[in-house]
Amino acid sequence: IFYFSNENRKIYIAKIKQNKIQSDFYNCHTNKVYFIDSNPVASDVICSSTSFGEIHIWDSVKFQTQYNFKASNNINTIHWNPKGSLIGYSTTNRLLTIIDPRSSTEIFQEQITDMNVKTRFVWLNDYSLANIGYQKKDKQFYLNLYDIRHSVKNPFNSKKICSNDSSLTSFVNQELNLIYIAAKDESYIRLYDYS
Repeated sequence: IFYFSNENRKIYIAKIKQNKIQSDFYNCHTNKVYFIDSNPVASDVICSSTSFGEIHIWDSVKFQTQYNFKASNNINTIHWNPKGSLIGYSTTNRLLTIIDPRSSTEIFQEQITDMNVKTRFVWLNDYSLANIGYQKKDKQFYLNLYDIRHSVKNPFNSKKICSNDSSLTSFVNQELNLIYIAAKDESYIRLYDYS
């Protein structure tokens, strides 16, 4: 099964059976969908969002919205944690919000203050996350590790990763405790062990 969207605000659910694509769609967003993430434990529970802050949690079997809410600013990252019990999203004003969708409650919200650019993050485990940010004062990109049980005002670990002003993408392998980082204008992938 895979999910995709296009200009018409629908999210298509495509199932591959006997070399044929059978598709259906969820159509409850009011703007273009930029982010789709399926729950890592309950694969039929989907979180989707527009960049304008509209977030839906919905059932891909019944096509029913279970929960929807609006972020305070434009979203640039949204992810389930590895256990599928929490959803985290970051906005363009560097605000990180963690929500428990089972009780529809916001359990954490804090601004990542040490970065000067949009914050994107990835979960490392159920309570820790990593983000890449740019500090204008020394013109460097940093990989920062945070624990949401404490604070994201200051990372518990930080590493300078590069100085060129480029767009960075990251991927986490939680089983191997590895973070992969690719930069737009570099021909190699950086690899960090966060164990």
